[in-house]
Amino acid sequence: MVCQNNWMSDKNRLLQGVGVAIIIISLAAIAYSTQAVQNGVISVFQPPNTITTSKSTSKTTATSSPSTISVTVPAGAGREGFLQEFFVPSRVNLHVDNTIKWINTDTVSHTITSATFNGLVWPQGSSQGPSTFSHTFDKSGTFSYFCQIHPYMTGVAFVDVQETERILNTTIGSSHFVNVRVEMPRNAAYANNYGPYFIPSYALVPLNARVTWINKDYVAHTATATDGSFNTGPVLPDQSYTIPIDHNPGSVGYFCQIHPWMQAMIYVSPSQSTSSAFLKHQ
Repeated sequence: MVCQNNWMSDKNRLLQGVGVAIIIISLAAIAYSTQAVQNGVISVFQPPNTITTSKSTSKTTATSSPSTISVTVPAGAGREGFLQEFFVPSRVNLHVDNTIKWINTDTVSHTITSATFNGLVWPQGSSQGPSTFSHTFDKSGTFSYFCQIHPYMTGVAFVDVQETERILNTTIGSSHFVNVRVEMPRNAAYANNYGPYFIPSYALVPLNARVTWINKDYVAHTATATDGSFNTGPVLPDQSYTIPIDHNPGSVGYFCQIHPWMQAMIYVSPSQSTSSAFLKHQ
């Protein structure tokens, strides 16, 4: 009976020790998360349906992709607000001499328009013209594009560029709203730079967050949504402009009205915080 009591006592002490350890770990995690929110966080986001090609295209494996990749214009893309992603995938990483083939599976026509290429795709089976458009990239750069007929449709191709998806988000004031910073870099006014014209060119923005565009260039720029949902107006050099993003989840394209080849996009996340992404304390 004494042995059994001692065994039960040891078991209780062990369980108590485990419980205390769990509480300590939980408190430490909460403290870390709170400190990260107070000081700003860096969210690393890999958008869904991203395609990446390999420079080695002799064969297709789990780590290599063909030199020609397909981007679909899905059914319903011609209806604003109907989809969250109007080019699938809306973000592509590829290399010089790789080709993107856009395939229209919608019931209406669309364009694929950027500063360096422009194509028109008709519905499949149409006698008016082809339902596909292909472009081979012979230069490195960041190539944002959109549909001229339905300007809310937007996508971006990163060609041999080290485009980071680390986005510095900060909290401001007692309301602790998330502020995503996007830079207008120097010499963005020159079309032959081939981007990026906004850094990051594909920014993850939590729902109901704010975006601050910071002009590091020598001339004024705007950030104007292709669907008309926001417009900074001219942002002068060394100035910034902050706008609350009250938009349905999904991708939103924007450009500079002064230099219209400057294009980029944001992806409004359904989440109101970055807690679902990997958080790294700065």
